[in-house]
Amino acid sequence: MRSSRLIVATLALGCAVGCGPKKEAQQAATANHFVESERIASVRICQTTADELVESFGAPSGRGSDGDFGTLTWSAMAIAASEERVAMGSQMIVAWVDVDGLVAGMVVNPVGIPEKPTHCSDQGTRDQEAPSVPRNEAPPSEPAHVKSNEA
Repeated sequence: MRSSRLIVATLALGCAVGCGPKKEAQQAATANHFVESERIASVRICQTTADELVESFGAPSGRGSDGDFGTLTWSAMAIAASEERVAMGSQMIVAWVDVDGLVAGMVVNPVGIPEKPTHCSDQGTRDQEAPSVPRNEAPPSEPAHVKSNEA
């Protein structure tokens, strides 16, 4: 059901930008709000509560469960178009909340199906930082991999 709504929202955004009146030089549309990197970085696994997360990030776009964990999701999308180009951005955050109301795990812009975390009671009390927001660049210590056009 949730993925159906996201697909409909994406199509509506695309139509609003691509099919709208051509009088304006640039058009833009958004769905939900993006969570700032600083707020994501402030989350401490097994220390931040679900209530604190909602207070910091705003109302989640979805709530659910994954086994004995509660889940909170935030998804946002933005698209802008002009006569020369189109730009689109998206953000997906999934947080798992254990039975004590603590954030047991969190992923930002996951690729594939994220692995469910272990319970905070099984993780101990070590201070764990939230995952950083992925960047579209290779780390400085590793060269970017370039595929040659030669066969």
